[in-house]
Amino acid sequence: FFHLFDNKLDFKLSFAKSISADLDFSIDRNSDYFKTSTMSQLEIVRSKLDFYARGKLIKSCQDLIDANLTTPRSIFQIYLNSAHFYMIHCKYRHAICPLMFKNIQIQELYFYGMNNLFFMRNVISFTNDTFKDLNSDIRSVVFYNSENLVVDSSLLNPSVFARINAVRFSEPISKIDEHLFANFRFLTFFQFDGTSYRNLINKQGVKWMKAIHWFIKVNLSDPTEIKRFQGNETTIQIRI
Repeated sequence: FFHLFDNKLDFKLSFAKSISADLDFSIDRNSDYFKTSTMSQLEIVRSKLDFYARGKLIKSCQDLIDANLTTPRSIFQIYLNSAHFYMIHCKYRHAICPLMFKNIQIQELYFYGMNNLFFMRNVISFTNDTFKDLNSDIRSVVFYNSENLVVDSSLLNPSVFARINAVRFSEPISKIDEHLFANFRFLTFFQFDGTSYRNLINKQGVKWMKAIHWFIKVNLSDPTEIKRFQGNETTIQIRI
């Protein structure tokens, strides 16, 4: 349902068994409702993130291309302005094509209740496709109550999160792909739970810490050069 209150336009979807990849937005997104609303909110609760086009399950970007949709529009593209998105205890059975996030603006994206455990795995993943013209603008992503996640390009697709500023994990993580950070030039804040820090370092060392600042090459004996890079660094926060 839609809810307009105090200049905020909220949308909530609960217990959906599937979602169309070609939504027909019955409300004109160029109307005053969408143009004047700020920091709107989308909640998807306990739903299956299975996308369909022309009655066929979309399992890859090629499936979406083959559907020959005039203007593919997913539920993530419902807002024209920045919004807060909440994915709460959803089911992720198939990898999601990054095209579902084309031309979106999300101020903060929250994922609740994902697990990568031996007896239970339910984690969002993206196909390995990348698109230079995706124009996805997500500034912050937060993973709450999501255990043992592997931080790699299937979780943080390089095209979908190309403009990410902040990444936060409230629970212990399992592994970090050191090559991932070469895709995130605008990342300034990376936070994770400290209880996994020792295991993480014992398992893979600190190369990922060095890689997070891949774009900074500075002569430490030159104060002028050091000052030039101040403010460009990424803060790594370990929560104890």
